Amino acid sequence: MKPTLPMRKTALLLPLLLILAASQCKKEDSDCHKTIVITNLSNEPVIYSTILYDGSNSSDCLLSKRSTLATGESFEENLRVCWEDELTVRKFKFYIVDTAGFNDDGFYTCDSIEFKNAVLRKYELNLENLKATNFTVYYP
Repeated sequence: MKPTLPMRKTALLLPLLLILAASQCKKEDSDCHKTIVITNLSNEPVIYSTILYDGSNSSDCLLSKRSTLATGESFEENLRVCWEDELTVRKFKFYIVDTAGFNDDGFYTCDSIEFKNAVLRKYELNLENLKATNFTVYYP
C-alpha cells in the first residue's frame, strides 16, 4: 500500500514537532521579564505612545497610540523574548501625551514630535532603570 499525502506530511512533521517540544523556551522569572507595566497615577487620562518610523523616509515618524490610560489604569507592554535581552541593544523609549494634544494626522519629521504633540513626558529607559522599578513605570 502506497502512503497517502496526508500520511507523508504527518511523517515529516512528527520529528519536527518532537524537536520543537523538546526545546525549552526561556520562561519569565527574576532574570527574564517579558512584560513592562506602564501605570498612570496622574489625575487626568493620558496617552501611552511609541514611535513609528516611516519605512520610505527614515526621518519621518509618528507617535503610535498604544493605549489611553485613565487615572490608576495600567498597560502591559509584552515581548515574546526577555526584556533583559532586548535592552542590551536598545533603550525602551515611549511618550506620555495629553489626550487633548495627540496628533494622529500622519507622519511628520522625527525631530518635531514634541512640537506636533502635547508631550507630557518622554521616557528613555535602560535595563538598570527598569530593574530598579521591577519593570513597572509610573507616570508622573
